[in-house]
Amino acid sequence: MKWSTDTLQIHNRMIPAPEIKSFHIDGPLVGILPKNTRIVPLSLCFRFTDDRTQAIESLHAWAEMNGVRLKYGRFVKWM
Repeated sequence: MKWSTDTLQIHNRMIPAPEIKSFHIDGPLVGILPKNTRIVPLSLCFRFTDDRTQAIESLHAWAEMNGVRLKYGRFVKWM
């Protein structure tokens, strides 16, 4: 996953910040919920492999800068 000031790139897919409703964090699993959907697509679920704490802090800072909510807890995934 790579992020710039207003876009995310995950699995070679660019997602602009205005199209993201929220990030869901369930333990090591992170899901990106796009706007106009109620279920996180499986293609937008991932795990941080390196320093998880630092990565979550960076994700939190990016989300706050772009007005995207972070939710902790279980979430529904869709294939």
